Amino acid sequence: MRYKIPGWMLSMLILFTGGLFSCKNGEEPQRTLKQEMAELQILLEKRMEEGHDIDTTRSGVYYIVQEKGEEGAPFPERGDMCYISFNAFLASGAYFESSNEYFQDGIWGLSYKNPDSDIIPGLEEGIGKMNKGAQLEMYIPSHLAYGPEGTERVPPYTTLVYFVKMHDMVPQSD
Repeated sequence: MRYKIPGWMLSMLILFTGGLFSCKNGEEPQRTLKQEMAELQILLEKRMEEGHDIDTTRSGVYYIVQEKGEEGAPFPERGDMCYISFNAFLASGAYFESSNEYFQDGIWGLSYKNPDSDIIPGLEEGIGKMNKGAQLEMYIPSHLAYGPEGTERVPPYTTLVYFVKMHDMVPQSD
């Protein structure tokens, strides 16, 4: 007599054994660009459903203006000193980093578009949309952050979410 395995049990068996052999040496399965884009789309749709207007930079940083900067205050140009604070998270909501970790007063003074800077391109591009007093919520896709390699703290193909405030901006000529 032949034993017939119910469909649901067969499905569970396939999923279980697939899970056993999909990871080598206990490693997490590799993230993909497709996964990242699906997660990003869900995040952006949720924010729009909540009534937020989302703008996009030329290269693909999505941002929400939480607070407009001072009326008439200039936006940064190459070499200008920007003084910002930030809190950053992975798209999953997991904490990533904060300016409070690196600077005693939590404010980072950086030279905008300095070629020697190690700032990720997406954050720098978002800062260009801020003037003194502005606060932005930025969604930075991996191609403008840590890409397919990721880092010790950021998995491959992970969108970063930054909450940034521009405390001051001093033009290079001053």
